[in-house]
Amino acid sequence: MLVSRPVGRSIGIVDDRYLLAQPSGQMTLPRFEATMHHLIPATAIRMVPPAGSAYMRIASGVNPPIVMKEIFGEFSAYPQSADPAYLTVDPRWYDAHIVTRSVPILGLVTCNRRLFPALIRALTDVQQAGLGNELHCYSGCYAARTVARPPDGPALPARLRRGDRHQRPREPVRRAAHDGPSHRADLPTLGGFLWGGKFLTPDGMHFEYGAPPQATSGG
Repeated sequence: MLVSRPVGRSIGIVDDRYLLAQPSGQMTLPRFEATMHHLIPATAIRMVPPAGSAYMRIASGVNPPIVMKEIFGEFSAYPQSADPAYLTVDPRWYDAHIVTRSVPILGLVTCNRRLFPALIRALTDVQQAGLGNELHCYSGCYAARTVARPPDGPALPARLRRGDRHQRPREPVRRAAHDGPSHRADLPTLGGFLWGGKFLTPDGMHFEYGAPPQATSGG
């Protein structure tokens, strides 16, 4: 849905996030991108051609909340008084969705039951390639907190820093985020995960759910 600037400001949208353009004449995407970078210097820009992405949103590297809710369920929660970044989640939702299972390389993992097929597929690919020893840090799968809190560490690290503009994936990253089923035509998936190194603001140690787990699971 497109709204005017006054309407946008009235509902709390204070920044322009998208430019819908129809260039005249013969215009390639690289030429248009070069033009936009000239007009808006020092700004991270992602060009998406018609039908290039199923969703147009500011958080271009992740799925819309409605997609996540359809897959993983919706819960009620409230901030904890000691640290508002952490949430107290409805225990009925927790009991129905959060389980602990053993996965390749990492061992016991506590996570949403719907994520395990994609997680096991990605880690199995890494293990079968003989690259399990390249994963040096694991800080958990399920964490009831907001994304505003600095991350404690990556689950599948690439030893890359957030914001690096020239990030090249190491082999475990390629194994975990290989091209696979996804509604995101502009971002690659590996075993069903999107790699943050391809985000508008690159985050090389980040992996995001990208494709339905049942589409990437071997069983």
